[in-house]
Amino acid sequence: MGNLNNVPAEELHITLGEAGNIWSLWLTRRLLDYLQVNQVNLIYVAQRAEPVVERLFTVGAAPENVPQPVLQRLMAVDTGKVSVSDELWLTEQSRLDSPLYIFTRLDDRSPTSGWLGLEVDGPDLINALQHEKAGTSCCLTAPGS
Repeated sequence: MGNLNNVPAEELHITLGEAGNIWSLWLTRRLLDYLQVNQVNLIYVAQRAEPVVERLFTVGAAPENVPQPVLQRLMAVDTGKVSVSDELWLTEQSRLDSPLYIFTRLDDRSPTSGWLGLEVDGPDLINALQHEKAGTSCCLTAPGS
């Protein structure tokens, strides 16, 4: 379960994972501003038989649940049925207006760490991808670091 510690002027610290398997995610004010301006939501999906979606940063009104087909495909990565390099781009293929989900493993060294994801609605997608800072990452500290 995530634990948010907000330091208003500087950065947001989020603790993810479970006892004995904890990760710290630090989001800078600049990154949070980018998410806000470009209408991009930040989510975390725990790696479990029944995946749990945690909304870490949400812009605007509460979005719909992450579609079940997207979660099923994400969980299939660990079964070897889906290959993944650096990130996984997913949409709900049965919906033309499906948001785009871009997932990356929270910690490449640990398959049980879960997935960090960006959620972008169709109309906001072009703006988010064209931004000069698109693709830059935030900081992550692994257990024991």
